[in-house]
Amino acid sequence: MKSRTTGAIALAVTAILMAVTNPGKQSYIEEISWRVKDTSCQKEQLPVGATLACSTIAPLPHGAIEPILDGYSRRRNYIFFSIYTTDFWGLKNRSIGVGRNFFEF
Repeated sequence: MKSRTTGAIALAVTAILMAVTNPGKQSYIEEISWRVKDTSCQKEQLPVGATLACSTIAPLPHGAIEPILDGYSRRRNYIFFSIYTTDFWGLKNRSIGVGRNFFEF
């Protein structure tokens, strides 16, 4: 009986921590602005639309890219984690946000 109670408490604490550390959209926009400019635009073979997008945002500072990407990004909040999707002129990104971190998939 004691192990069930301990397990339930551990599960509850984990769920609360996951809910509290679920990153918001602004954190994702900051992360994706760096990722798009520094990683996605550095790939050699990009679709035509992505090449145009990269040539548009490459000279801009990261702070100027964030409002642009905000309009092309969507968040699905599942309380314990969030799924983020960005489709900016052929530059596509899907990430899961959990524990204040983002993992691309």
